[in-house]
Amino acid sequence: MYKKVVEKFVALKIFSLIRDDDAVDQIHHRMMVIVLVIMTGFFSAKTKWGSIDCWVPKEYNDDNFKLYIQQYCWISNMYNVPFSEYLPEDVDERMSEDRSLRFYRWVFLVFLLQALMFKFPNFIWRSFNTFSGINIKKVVELAIKSQLEGEEDREMNTRYTAEYIHRWLKSYRHFDSSPLARFQSMLFSVAFCLGKRSGRFLTRLYLFVKVLYLINVLVQFQILSAFLGFNFWGYGADVVRMLQADAPMKDLDHFPRVSMCDFEIRQLQNIQRHTVQCALPINMYLEKAYAALWFIFVILALATLISLIKWTVAEVFTSRREGFLNKYLEMLREMDFEVDVRLFQHFVRRYLRDDGVFLMRIVTNNAGELLAFDILKLLWAKYKKELHKSDDDEDLLSDTKPLTNGPE
Repeated sequence: MYKKVVEKFVALKIFSLIRDDDAVDQIHHRMMVIVLVIMTGFFSAKTKWGSIDCWVPKEYNDDNFKLYIQQYCWISNMYNVPFSEYLPEDVDERMSEDRSLRFYRWVFLVFLLQALMFKFPNFIWRSFNTFSGINIKKVVELAIKSQLEGEEDREMNTRYTAEYIHRWLKSYRHFDSSPLARFQSMLFSVAFCLGKRSGRFLTRLYLFVKVLYLINVLVQFQILSAFLGFNFWGYGADVVRMLQADAPMKDLDHFPRVSMCDFEIRQLQNIQRHTVQCALPINMYLEKAYAALWFIFVILALATLISLIKWTVAEVFTSRREGFLNKYLEMLREMDFEVDVRLFQHFVRRYLRDDGVFLMRIVTNNAGELLAFDILKLLWAKYKKELHKSDDDEDLLSDTKPLTNGPE
């Protein structure tokens, strides 16, 4: 079993060459998952092989007694009393909430839970994006494959990719123009999970997943605050203060190296209570691990917020979508293609729609602008061919405003 787990882990890649999302998403569901899985394995090994050593009374210095005491203290609730303070006589005061230490036994499970939480938004994206009717990853794979082949094979793969996208754009749309159908389309545009033919399903789903990524990072702070027993939100400020000091970083308040443990020994009818002092070297590693995670979470939260704003502006606002494709309009003109501005606007708004533009962005990010232009050029030709068949160019363009020169 362990061999299979190791083989699967070795096969993991921090970044995928064929991806249907951006680099920030890859950091969430690939890099962070790998980091947290490594921490899970490391700290599970530390807890399995023991990470505690207790000073025991002389009368219990036998190896069996010592092993019993250390195992008992590991599974019981220890507490932290700094050497600068007196040891309270009252047992309840010793085990108060601010002194009790419970988290170290379960850190590997929490790391595993965190890894699953970072993977969850990507699971939602992978599970639902196929409902739109197109396999984005397959399109990207075909686009990248085209770059690595000869001229003839490249042209064939590009045509195949454009035909695949064209069929999708033609098939997944609402054909009924009745008032009920228009009302349903309006509802679908709000509830993206129901509107796979609305032309906005992919973009709204992707933005929703982006929000999940951001929420997940923020929830991580709250989970660790509850689990570790202190305010993890502000832990970074404490770390900075410790790093500014001349002495090595030691957070003895949150991750004490030495803790206390109470245990009772029954001898016939007599119950003797003992207090022993135990070393917790695992806390030395946990201190560094959680300090690093705090800074990673802050940087990742900011990067995710910026990425969310960028994609929201790019995909929600019509001028930004058209601005992204304006450069391709100029490239078509340079190649002596006859391009009517209003017709090209209709091509963007009514043929590609939000999801088509989103797909072209994904192709551009993975395969480059030249290949994206080749695909768009073929889609433009197919669109004009379909348009001339319908013989209703004027009706289609009657409600189309002039194309805006929005920024990319």
